[in-house]
Amino acid sequence: MRLRAPAIGLLLAMGSAVPWLHGQSAVVRTNDTRLADARAPLSAVVPETGTYQVLAADFSGYKTITVSSGTFTITLVASTSQPAAGQYVRIINYGSGVVTVARSGQNINGGTASLTIPAGSATVPTDAFVESDGTNYVAKLNGKPATAGNADTATNGVVSSSPGVGIAHFAGSTQTVTSSAVNLAGGSNEVTGVLPVGNLPVLHGQCTEAWGGSGTAFALVSGDDAIANNTCYNDSGATRTITAVKCRSDYASNAVTVNPTFGSAGTGEAILTGALTCGNSYAYSATGTLDTGAHIAWTTGTGIDPVMAGTLTGSTSIALLIEYTYQPY
Repeated sequence: MRLRAPAIGLLLAMGSAVPWLHGQSAVVRTNDTRLADARAPLSAVVPETGTYQVLAADFSGYKTITVSSGTFTITLVASTSQPAAGQYVRIINYGSGVVTVARSGQNINGGTASLTIPAGSATVPTDAFVESDGTNYVAKLNGKPATAGNADTATNGVVSSSPGVGIAHFAGSTQTVTSSAVNLAGGSNEVTGVLPVGNLPVLHGQCTEAWGGSGTAFALVSGDDAIANNTCYNDSGATRTITAVKCRSDYASNAVTVNPTFGSAGTGEAILTGALTCGNSYAYSATGTLDTGAHIAWTTGTGIDPVMAGTLTGSTSIALLIEYTYQPY
């Protein structure tokens, strides 16, 4: 061991290696190939704003190519100078243009199509990682690809353009969402055609006509039901389908019947196939037997007459219940 001022040399037995410490630095001299320089390659940043031919040195230098503006093509190294396996470049697009990455005689991900790096921004850049396998290229796109054919299609994003009031929908073939009042009769960027009536929801409704007796002690007499004519009136603008006709009397031994029709404001068609005897003691009867077709189609602009008959003795009030379904117009 020998001392030097101001540094101290320290001899260590390490194979044939002899490190000398000089202050804060170290120099290693060795003949042992196991201690060869294993430093990772350094990567340089290469900004581009126009058409660019990638060099083999870009791959061997593991360079990052940045794009801040412009729409242009970056062409990879030709197959005659194919980079070694494992060498790569990264292309980052934070400009508003679209960058095409073109092959040069080789395949990219086993195919012959070029890659498209969509427009990015400073906060949401898009990029491509392109690596050589010694014969061809493998690549991966990050960010939202411009076409469904690109990698990472699962990251396709919907672009909002402040749709505002209306029904949101895609504007043409783009990913931009717009909105408007949907015009079923057609129009620019709107739904066309007529929504089938069968797809509309079926709603349920009911209507009651009731009347009392005008005879002695409020006994029912013939014609008392006329006061209830047209009480149930359809002015909805939609045809209603009658699904049930029921009635009730206040009398425990009722024999009053009804046989309602689309009355003077309608076609006069009977709704039932025959008269219905009302239920006793305010209990509604089961539905009468409905006719079919036009007999139960309660069109807009028509009303219903109860058409009371039977034995009126004992009853002082009758109520007729009409149940129906309809679809909004």
